[in-house]
Amino acid sequence: MQDFFDLLKYVLPSLVVFGTAYYLIQMMLNGDANRRKAEMSMANRKISTPLRLQAYERLALFLERIALNSLIIRTAKADMTAVDLQRSLLANIRHEFEHNLSQQIYVSDASWESVKMAKENTIKIINKVADSVPKDVPAMELSKKIFSVIMQAETSPSELALAVIKNDARTLL
Repeated sequence: MQDFFDLLKYVLPSLVVFGTAYYLIQMMLNGDANRRKAEMSMANRKISTPLRLQAYERLALFLERIALNSLIIRTAKADMTAVDLQRSLLANIRHEFEHNLSQQIYVSDASWESVKMAKENTIKIINKVADSVPKDVPAMELSKKIFSVIMQAETSPSELALAVIKNDARTLL
């Protein structure tokens, strides 16, 4: 029995030292891993933040380009009929949207949804107003009616989406 206690006298301090050393080394390794993770995260942010800001900029430009007043001014031609203008407006919106589809990867879901809603609501306004005028009238008549709808509305679909985009972009800065 005395031999057991003698053995325990040597083994027990060794086990305590081993346990303490193991614990300290684990803490050091975990701290080092966390530090490396934080460094990687910072490096990724340095790369992704400019890309995300650029995506918000491109979507803001998209919203400005599909705003009905600027879209009509850019698209309308003197020899167009109402149906020609309607088709041209819708084609421009779809083309602009397809050109910016990849930006959804870099922006928040709320921003992307607001952009899609702005596009859809702008298309609805165009189609609704176009249904209220004869198809063969000059494009100027459709333009006037669309401008009248814009003036009556409190805010345009583009303005609502732009507010969401600006708010989200500010969180990156």
